Amino acid sequence: MTFRTVSGTLSAAVADAATFTASYPAPGAPENAALTDAGDFFNANGHKLVIGQNDAYSFPAQFDVTLGTANITITNRSGSTWPAGSTFQLQLEVPGKNAYAADGSGVRMARMSRGDVYLINLGAPDALVTNGVMAQQNRTNAGALIVNGTLAVGGVVELDKPRNLIWRSGGADTAVVTVNGRDEYDKPMSESNTLSGTTAVNGKKAFKKITSISTGAAIANTAYIGTGNVLGYPVHLPSIGLVLKELQDGTAAAAGTQVAGFRAAGGHLATSADVRGTYTPAVAPDGAKVHQIVVCLPDGGDRGPTQFTAV
Repeated sequence: MTFRTVSGTLSAAVADAATFTASYPAPGAPENAALTDAGDFFNANGHKLVIGQNDAYSFPAQFDVTLGTANITITNRSGSTWPAGSTFQLQLEVPGKNAYAADGSGVRMARMSRGDVYLINLGAPDALVTNGVMAQQNRTNAGALIVNGTLAVGGVVELDKPRNLIWRSGGADTAVVTVNGRDEYDKPMSESNTLSGTTAVNGKKAFKKITSISTGAAIANTAYIGTGNVLGYPVHLPSIGLVLKELQDGTAAAAGTQVAGFRAAGGHLATSADVRGTYTPAVAPDGAKVHQIVVCLPDGGDRGPTQFTAV
């Protein structure tokens, strides 16, 4: 990737969750436009911010970037206040890899970057199991539930593939139930959903392991949790428009449902979408069908922002 920088001085103190604005950086050669704009940095990641001489921050964990029409808004997520009068330098990454002229001059092509094409193998996921994570159970107050579904071994569920979970209740329960576990890179993650009577509630995040479950209120009508058909990406998908083809057993598949990886201002929540993105095949997994995705990515090493975790 390449990047552009803009610098300045903070006119006022910027507390945690507060913002300041910066102009768009002037482009480097060979572009001829007077200024860059939001399109130059769309769907990029890895931005960096230096406040003062020594305090360096990373996006999106410690600051947010909102690309406006005329200015860039930077939101402080560092947990500390940036003092008035501090200098700042914002490094904005440009998505993709540099493309160079074929004449041997070493000059970078204007308004172009290279994205690599990847074949993502989602495997042959098993059919969903409605009570695979947590068997039906009640609770008279808030507290821990038991990971005792049909897929559990020793109080832990290790899923065949990273995939979503489905929350269910046998009656009119509306408790918030939180699942804690790990993703496929063994990073801690959590997701919370509110039981909706007998209506199944589909989770958005792709778990690989489930280690604990808790409820925020009493459950009178037996809640239970199982696996779903939403499969997790192993890499951050910045936009669903980058998906080139869906395959089932090596041939073109009917269009499924793609969800881009979560990366938005405001921070990751227990109810946010998956940090890397998900795919729901048009034909449900059954343990035999092989699902693959062909996708063009500006950064094939991007695992997305840090997972939300409640513990």
